[in-house]
Amino acid sequence: PGTEQQFYWSSTTYDNDMSGAWSVFFQYGYIGSNNKISSNYVRAVRFAQDFFDVPLDYWAYDYIRILYASGITAGCGNGNFCPENSVTRAQMSVFLERGINGADYTPPSASGNEFVDVDQNYWAAAWIEKLYADRITAGCGHDKYCPEDPVTRAQMSVFLLRAKHGADYTPPASTGMFDDVPTDYWAADWIEQLYAEGITSGCGNGNFCPEDPVTRAQMAVFLVRTFELE
Repeated sequence: PGTEQQFYWSSTTYDNDMSGAWSVFFQYGYIGSNNKISSNYVRAVRFAQDFFDVPLDYWAYDYIRILYASGITAGCGNGNFCPENSVTRAQMSVFLERGINGADYTPPSASGNEFVDVDQNYWAAAWIEKLYADRITAGCGHDKYCPEDPVTRAQMSVFLLRAKHGADYTPPASTGMFDDVPTDYWAADWIEQLYAEGITSGCGNGNFCPEDPVTRAQMAVFLVRTFELE
């Protein structure tokens, strides 16, 4: 009494005569092996996939699991996460505002007056307008937000650092850290600061790939690191 022993095991086969392995009787909550029966209650624990399309050995599994557990995303529907799909600017607005304000946050109702391409009834209108109100984005130009456009890695660097440090944040001047990001590139300062803060290490071979779209798996990594989710 007062003590609890924990044992862990796994199996994919059934021991018909219980001659060697312990068997678990879930209906009654006890375990048995051969002629021995234990009266200890058992509890099954499984470190399972959260999404059908994200296997346990997927490179970003841990980050996707943390992002899901934090409540920032519920996936893309039907039990999937769609890790290789690009993140749209609309989706990004939800990710960022939940990262800033918490998973239970609900933005104010949308007015439909901020961007000509974001109607009041658009599914992410309230999130997009809140992102604008927080001065994390000014849109994509010409009074538009371009909600269905994919977020590029360069745009992502600005979004993340403003979400983390505030709208008035200005990163240090760039030094030419990545081969494909010259110091006069429009987002060079933001990209190098993202690297300096350990949020990204680039896309490999000394490059950052600034114009590449961000996948949902990559975004999981960026969000977990930016907001220090656990």
